[in-house]
Amino acid sequence: MQLGDTFIMGEGGHLWVVISDPSARPEFIIVNVTKNAFRAGCDCELSPGDHPFIDYKSYVNFGDAQQVTADAGIKLQKCLDTGAVTRHANMRKPILDKIVAAGKTSKALRTEYKAYL
Repeated sequence: MQLGDTFIMGEGGHLWVVISDPSARPEFIIVNVTKNAFRAGCDCELSPGDHPFIDYKSYVNFGDAQQVTADAGIKLQKCLDTGAVTRHANMRKPILDKIVAAGKTSKALRTEYKAYL
């Protein structure tokens, strides 16, 4: 996995984005993108065209961020390799930078996760 990688777990699932650099630490942080502003909050709004998967106004859900351990990262990579998890286009750097900057100030992102950003 690399910073900016995106993927979907399950059919009809959310787009997940790697927002910390897996090469810098054995664990990394992922967040999902949703169209539900109430659930996600409005810390980081994304628009159609910000990523090929996003075709409606969307929000980064920092409250549901997950820390992926080294072991879980290996399992995730195997799922990507077999197609059990669907890989999508990398998040473009300007949009990734926007997400990371919002994560650093988000009250919804756990403090210990911010240390990864």
